[in-house]
Amino acid sequence: MNQVQFIQKIDNAQNKVAQILGHAKNPQVASKVEHSYDDKYLLAEFICNMGVASQVSCFQQFGLTANSLNELKGWAAAGDAVTLRFRSEEKCTFLRTETREEDSGVEQVTEGSLFGTISSKVITKIKEYFWKVEVSWEVVAFRGVGVEVMLRLNGRKGEHAIKTTSDIPPQAELISPSLVTNLDMTWFLTQLDKTSLNKDPSSFSPSFKIDRNHINCATPSQNPDIISALNYVNKLVQFCTEINRFIHKMINKLDASSIKSLNTQSLDQPDLLFVPILPMFQNQTPSFDTLPISSNTSSNNAQAEEEVDKTETTIAISFKRARRDDQESGSNVLLDISSVHKFLNEEARLLATRVDDLKQEFPTPTGVSLVSSNEATLVMVCGHMKRVCSAWSESIAFIENMLRSQLIAAIGHEVTPTDFDNYMSFHNNKFFASAYKPKPMVHSIRRSHLHSPEGTLSVERMSASSEASTESNANKPIETFCSSRTSLENDMGFSINAATRICFSGERHLHGWLRHDFSNTNQSSEKISLNARARQFSGFIVIVGRLLDANNIDPQHAFLVQNRDEVEIPLSVSTIPTAKEFKDSIQSLSPEQQRFAKAFREMQLGATLMGVLVIQIKPQLEAVLDLPPDSLTKEIKLTKDLFSLFIDYQIPSDLLKYSTDESANLNETLSTTPTAFKVAAVKGHVASMLEMVSEVK
Repeated sequence: MNQVQFIQKIDNAQNKVAQILGHAKNPQVASKVEHSYDDKYLLAEFICNMGVASQVSCFQQFGLTANSLNELKGWAAAGDAVTLRFRSEEKCTFLRTETREEDSGVEQVTEGSLFGTISSKVITKIKEYFWKVEVSWEVVAFRGVGVEVMLRLNGRKGEHAIKTTSDIPPQAELISPSLVTNLDMTWFLTQLDKTSLNKDPSSFSPSFKIDRNHINCATPSQNPDIISALNYVNKLVQFCTEINRFIHKMINKLDASSIKSLNTQSLDQPDLLFVPILPMFQNQTPSFDTLPISSNTSSNNAQAEEEVDKTETTIAISFKRARRDDQESGSNVLLDISSVHKFLNEEARLLATRVDDLKQEFPTPTGVSLVSSNEATLVMVCGHMKRVCSAWSESIAFIENMLRSQLIAAIGHEVTPTDFDNYMSFHNNKFFASAYKPKPMVHSIRRSHLHSPEGTLSVERMSASSEASTESNANKPIETFCSSRTSLENDMGFSINAATRICFSGERHLHGWLRHDFSNTNQSSEKISLNARARQFSGFIVIVGRLLDANNIDPQHAFLVQNRDEVEIPLSVSTIPTAKEFKDSIQSLSPEQQRFAKAFREMQLGATLMGVLVIQIKPQLEAVLDLPPDSLTKEIKLTKDLFSLFIDYQIPSDLLKYSTDESANLNETLSTTPTAFKVAAVKGHVASMLEMVSEVK
């Protein structure tokens, strides 16, 4: 159920609330009343306490009394688990065989000339088998894991005769047990305290409270205490469902006439009952003096603080005034104690009325009938408990949705991972000094600050939701912490085969990316890519691999980017456990398994260090051809021809490089700088080689 439907459901309950409280009080759904954040915690505690109080009223119909509740609480206080068990057993016994004659009702008359008229009819003999089906069930509470210490709360044995036309039994001779379903009541019992108003052993007070200082307490509905409560609610729903299914199975064992005599439709009439769990606040300041208070004695003053619900049931429930942590007075918007007791009294009254009605409509439990008012009461109470649990869990979810809606209203829209990433960028700009701020990972590729860039290298991210968005929401570079070094003593390198190793030096940039995502973000929907872009008449080589250590890189891929090329390589990013998570995970493994896990993690950590090597082509060409630095900067056509000869035709560099033997001849014909001598010599070699290639073609 979404929030709009739930609010509509609460609004529909306003008429019933007005009948119970009167028109002087007009509580509203919590989202429509101005309140504080602390009031949301109080509302969550109030809902859970109302749920516990409602369960007390329902469990009384299971046979729970004040004495038995005190005994169960004693077990729980001693540290033992307390389990409520519903157990059933079925028997099938052969009774007798009867044979009866069944007249077809059709008489056949034959007229004969000799003997006159002859009349005949068909009579069928039917052999019938009678069986007695006995079903017994009981509700017990036991201590710990065994049933040596147990307390029987309710139970009954009924029987019914079944008639068949076959000697095959309608069911097994003995089914023991036919159903066993358990409910751990420990959490429920620990939420009930004895009231301090008097020494009445039959008076209890719900005491659920959220530990707001717990490290895992995030919101009024996201904390360990609420999670424990909802776990109990889910188990209770399953327990009631199993009981209802079993009793309806018992009803189906009856013949058609017996079922027709029972008003089975009255078993499930939710409109005749009242669910007291409503996430409501009151608009006005609560008047705690509405309860009968006398100022003559101090005991009457205490009664204003804690009023006991004096119903006609065996167990009395009282509520304590809810307080904020920072105030001595009660909450201004939470329902006052008198309203709470009216809700609980109305629920108990309607439950008792329905039990009396079922006693009139179904056979008495003291008889031998298979289904009596006892079973009908269980079905009715279990159905009501399921509706209470549904309202319980929906109300807790409503608080979380209300908090979420108010936050969205304050911000203006729902926060996405992209918004959160933008916020962290804003935060980092304010928090870090300029030298340590995370910066977009976009590296400009150039020979020096005196040269124009030849291209860029970047790591960019784009979520799937922004693929169809506008151009302004295109790929954005990730922001990384960067440490740069320009002069290092040791060179790095890699091997391209067994006999060749390439060493390189230059600027080194170490980037660290702190990724920000929501816990429920699907990382596969976000694309992260390595992008290389080259400008016109420029080119460079990109090598991608893993860093093995401070001196070695393991190349995995390499590609050439030139003349306005744009290369995008998707990066597969996955999350590995943190060091603490890894240590906790392997703590209980065997020594051999721990060694394997550590070795495997070492391999994973090695894969987390990606290395990207950028090799600028023009400086390397100048070095290979024995040309001075910057010789090819303006030689665009020559550079293009060299690319073609090296890449397309695999021409050895020795055939194109400048040699010192050519200097004398060039000096006799050219009066230019030495750099021009060398460039002219290379141009001549390139022209000769292109001419030869043209002739071969």
